[in-house]
Amino acid sequence: MIEFEMDQVINHETGVQPMINGVQSAIWIIPMLDRSTSFSGGAFGGSWGTIDHVGPYAIATMNDVEGLGLAAGDDGDTLTINGTDYTLLAIDPDGQGGAVLKLDEQP
Repeated sequence: MIEFEMDQVINHETGVQPMINGVQSAIWIIPMLDRSTSFSGGAFGGSWGTIDHVGPYAIATMNDVEGLGLAAGDDGDTLTINGTDYTLLAIDPDGQGGAVLKLDEQP
């Protein structure tokens, strides 16, 4: 089994830095904005399989999610990715140091 640190996988070479509630963040995420429902995580040591969400989402580390105190739901945070605003709907930890951030594009 190959072990790796999630924060070494999501970085300036693989991700983008979103704005959170209008402020530039220091975290890195991997945005999946094309409404794909699966993520092949070869660099993550395998496949993440199917994402239970039909809208846009992003992959982040739980350390970043917790460090920023990101909140999901009706009063969820706004992430601006590549100039488009998204409401954070849910945070689903993967149990291995990562999380799927389920997003909803704002009109």
